[in-house]
Amino acid sequence: MAGVMWRAPSADWYLVAAGSRGVTRITASHGVDARADGPFLAVRAPRGARATLTGRLASGGSLAPLGQR
Repeated sequence: MAGVMWRAPSADWYLVAAGSRGVTRITASHGVDARADGPFLAVRAPRGARATLTGRLASGGSLAPLGQR
C-alpha cells in the first residue's frame, strides 16, 4: 500500500492511496479522516496534510504503507 498527496488541475488537493488485491479497506486519519472499502482511496484533503494510512487485509491483519512500520 502507498499514498500520495495529488494536486488536481482544479488546484484542489487529494489524498490518493492504493493497495494490493488483498487489501479490503484503507483508512486515513490525523489530518484527513476517510475510509474506503477496497484497495483504493481518493479523498479531498487540505494542502500539506500528512495523514496516517492503515490498510485492512482480507486475512484480518493490518498493513502500513511502504516505508512505515
